[in-house]
Amino acid sequence: MKWKLNAYGNLLIERKGVFVKQKCINGHKPCGDHCPMFGEPNPTSALDVEICCGKKFKLYNFTDERNYKEESIRSEKLSKELTKLKTSLLEEVFDEVL
Repeated sequence: MKWKLNAYGNLLIERKGVFVKQKCINGHKPCGDHCPMFGEPNPTSALDVEICCGKKFKLYNFTDERNYKEESIRSEKLSKELTKLKTSLLEEVFDEVL
């Protein structure tokens, strides 16, 4: 069986050749690294992953597709663009007032 965390941190398991997103046992949300009950995969010869209620799985065919470095770069760029936009709008408002 193959397992993976997709780019969004959702846990998927291969079933009949197709990866299926797993749902949380405590609700209808996807199971994944966004949940505080989901442990960070611990690389060993097999990958140990802990999920809700302390259940542990050994994952032998595991792929981690997350790339948070790219996400943080995108977030940083977006934050800078928003700051520029706010500054520009404030300058326009001040020019109209004065």
